[in-house]
Amino acid sequence: MTFSSYKIWITDILASLGRKPKLITRMNQLLTVWNITSHTERHKRTQEKTRMSNIIPKQRLIKKSNVWNLAVIDNIDFKQKSFAFGNIYDVTRNSSHAILRMAFQSDLNNMEIEQRIILDENTCLFGMNSTTQQILHTFQEVLEKLLDIKINNDGQLIYNKDIDAEIIKKTILPELEYGCQGPSSNIVILEPGGNPNSDNSILEAAQIYIEDFDLNEQEYLDIVGDQAVFQRLMKVKNQWPYLHPLLGQWHTSKDFCSVLIVLFSSYGLLNLALWYQYYLWAGIWKAHRIGIRIGNHNLQRDALAVAAPLFPSAGKSNYATSIVQYLSLLTEFPDLNEKLQQVGAYKLPNLFDNNLKNENPKYICFSFDEALETFGVKFIKQNITGNTIDKNNFKMNIKAAQTERERIDLFLSEFLEDISISQSSRAIDTRKESL
Repeated sequence: MTFSSYKIWITDILASLGRKPKLITRMNQLLTVWNITSHTERHKRTQEKTRMSNIIPKQRLIKKSNVWNLAVIDNIDFKQKSFAFGNIYDVTRNSSHAILRMAFQSDLNNMEIEQRIILDENTCLFGMNSTTQQILHTFQEVLEKLLDIKINNDGQLIYNKDIDAEIIKKTILPELEYGCQGPSSNIVILEPGGNPNSDNSILEAAQIYIEDFDLNEQEYLDIVGDQAVFQRLMKVKNQWPYLHPLLGQWHTSKDFCSVLIVLFSSYGLLNLALWYQYYLWAGIWKAHRIGIRIGNHNLQRDALAVAAPLFPSAGKSNYATSIVQYLSLLTEFPDLNEKLQQVGAYKLPNLFDNNLKNENPKYICFSFDEALETFGVKFIKQNITGNTIDKNNFKMNIKAAQTERERIDLFLSEFLEDISISQSSRAIDTRKESL
């Protein structure tokens, strides 16, 4: 198959198209025009819709004792493509919105009935604490050690200039206590909810978790969300006493950083006192960020308790209110705080080691709302097919994305021998069945 006069070979064209991911759709169009795939495309499309409609995501949930079910919800939207070439009328024409629901399941030991502490005016939630003081002291010691400041014989100040942020981070991390010592959580993308901007839809999406997790009326439901979702859940907490809304720490860290920029960006370089204050507050923000990455819940909580008074100063009153409510909840329910100490974030699995006992202890963690954005929102948008503006098709794709992707990955791993695809025990145990 060739255009010999132009020296163009069809196999060369297909090879070029195959190496450019954004042109894969054009390659599919060519195969359809040449009647290579046109006779099966309609059948496969119908078969895919039938398979997707029959998928029940909650069947992927682990149902056994001592499993802590943590729910996470957030908004997911898919915008229709706009006009190209920077036209002044280049606006998005349509979009689809839904509530993305995910579950993180972790094995915990000694799960007990929730105990409750009554808060009063003497309960201390904010202020400097020993955890934050200790990590700031660690930061200071590490910097002094790496800089190695000295005065030479001529009375000049000399110091080590061969350091950067990466060297500082690698020196600090061994000094800190890692959390999330157990295996990685099981992640399940569940059926989506309705309009994310509606309080009733948020409440309905939360209530469906009770059926998904097989909870009874006396069991607590823990749900993580960003500040907007957290506020909506707090509105219904009085009506639903067994609801535990948890504030997403990844979104909180981002707003903490913007607070520092707002408060300190207008000061001049010569005001050394303010620069010293910025150095201290930036250290507290870094402590909170590191707490996420190493899965240390106590570090996240105590750094946030110190930083809470900064938020209203920067005009973020909604966040200030949410932080107060979040810290109050952790103090009121010590058993919830204990669970988060064991599983303070989502531990990224080590794909290069089959034996979890020999896994590298210096692992990386994502906060639960960050994991939802990475392994939920981004994952679904990469695996969606068909008309994205049609709400029914949009929700069907969300519901089936995890199973459909796993089905394809297992098939490819058999032929490509890609060990990074099939490392999990679930993948190995069910490969033949899935294929």
